[in-house]
Amino acid sequence: LLTLVHAAPRKPEPEPCELDEEGVQCICNFSDPQPNWSKAFLCTGAVNVEFYGGGRSLEHLLKRVDTEANPEQYADVVKSLPWQRLKVADVRVPATMLFGVLRILEYSGLKELTLENFEVTGTTSPPLLEAPGPDLNTLSLSNVSWATGDAWLAELQLWLKPGLKVLRIAHGHSFNFSCPQIQVFPALATLDLSDNSDMGERGLISALCPNKFPA
Repeated sequence: LLTLVHAAPRKPEPEPCELDEEGVQCICNFSDPQPNWSKAFLCTGAVNVEFYGGGRSLEHLLKRVDTEANPEQYADVVKSLPWQRLKVADVRVPATMLFGVLRILEYSGLKELTLENFEVTGTTSPPLLEAPGPDLNTLSLSNVSWATGDAWLAELQLWLKPGLKVLRIAHGHSFNFSCPQIQVFPALATLDLSDNSDMGERGLISALCPNKFPA
């Protein structure tokens, strides 16, 4: 019996990324102790993409990334991506990596970005160019924490085009914004802060910087 057990073929390890039959939805779960990040290339042809990091830190990947590289060298590749919706969850990301990715996504057609159970570590310098990031319609943030504390929204805003129409913040960690640092969201039609049970009235008043959120 033991011989048969040892001789039985092992089940192949499940692939971290799955693409649906229509090639529209692609989901990657990198919860394996040694994830094969290259499998994410399966999602390059999808429209809706979700990446789950298994709660790990991506700081070690900074060694493989040139954060000072000119993003224009990736422009043609990024423009070819059909991504419309991107979700990144369950991960700790250095600020330099997050904003570097946003800078590259300037060349994409991405319209919706969701960050969930997401921790931004460290800080970075502000962009040299005005609004060098993607032209999003919708930004959803759920349980996102920032090393910059109350300054996080003003910092993030520097990396987004001003056409944002929907901003959702759920389970937020800091709403005591420095209002003078926040620029106006000129196109904003919806500001959803409803899923923040600990905010309270005082927190809501602090978050709603006068004349910054026309919604």
